[in-house]
Amino acid sequence: MQRLALVETGLGQYDVAHQSARQALEVALASDNSFVRYHSVNRLLATLAANRLAAGDLGQATDYLAQGFAAQQEAGECVTCDVLLYPVAVPIFISLGELGQAEMAC
Repeated sequence: MQRLALVETGLGQYDVAHQSARQALEVALASDNSFVRYHSVNRLLATLAANRLAAGDLGQATDYLAQGFAAQQEAGECVTCDVLLYPVAVPIFISLGELGQAEMAC
């Protein structure tokens, strides 16, 4: 569902993608599986941030990004998860005028 949401976002289907990713996030948060709980949550939050940024909702994109970094702190850094989180962080931080944070994310 996370990858589907990325495709839907890329196709400009922002609301459909947001719904897909939110549903998947609920499933991931409810999971007893630590792999799903840690990796899927981080990936989904990055996907949600990217979706909201593409939809023009900087406030919600920023909120999802903050949740993604919080999830990263809980789970630890993971290259395969961070590959989604950091690239979306850069344009969000630039949009917020936080160039130091954008540089860090690069």
